[in-house]
Amino acid sequence: MKIVEAQIIPITPINGHEIVKVLEQVARTCYKSHDKITDDGESAIRLLQTLANSGHGAMFEHYSITMRYVSNIAAYKDLTRHRPASYAIESSRWCNYSKGKFGNEIKFLSPVEIPKNSLTYQVWINAMQKAEDYYMTMASMGAKPDELSLLLPQSTAAEFNITANLREWEHIFNLRAVGHSRPCVKQIMQPTLELFHSKIPVVFDAVYKKLQLERSR
Repeated sequence: MKIVEAQIIPITPINGHEIVKVLEQVARTCYKSHDKITDDGESAIRLLQTLANSGHGAMFEHYSITMRYVSNIAAYKDLTRHRPASYAIESSRWCNYSKGKFGNEIKFLSPVEIPKNSLTYQVWINAMQKAEDYYMTMASMGAKPDELSLLLPQSTAAEFNITANLREWEHIFNLRAVGHSRPCVKQIMQPTLELFHSKIPVVFDAVYKKLQLERSR
């Protein structure tokens, strides 16, 4: 058994200057105002601010970003409810964790919900160890991965990719980075929001302000 920490890994290079220039090129088609484009990107930022203020978010659908995460089954069960977005997920139906390529062990995500110095954390550790023991016992009896997967708890670590356009990412953040989302989901969505906000002008300003307000309470 191995306890791992959550990770966020950008797959798409996040170049804010490139992104706003692409969005400007697309959006100015609506107004036939390509003659107003400036090389320094200031015209793009002004236009995106106008689009955001007017609620014309459809223009933000013209750029997509792919992110890879290490979290757990509980997190990806919540996140894969979002559409339109695309997902590629480590499949417990095909991955046999009793094999050498997985180190003959199951990885579990360190639970952000449970204090590590608590008695409940020790109970959690014991439960994960038993789950792994039963998994390995069934595997030694010849059980197939799709049968073994029935033993895996929601704390089981999993790697997954999310591809979404900027408008959908904003929607995901509004539901998963702030509010009453699972702690393990916020654990990866809040730093993703912080990363996007730091790299991409304007687009994520509103939801980032919500995050700041929530943290200040």
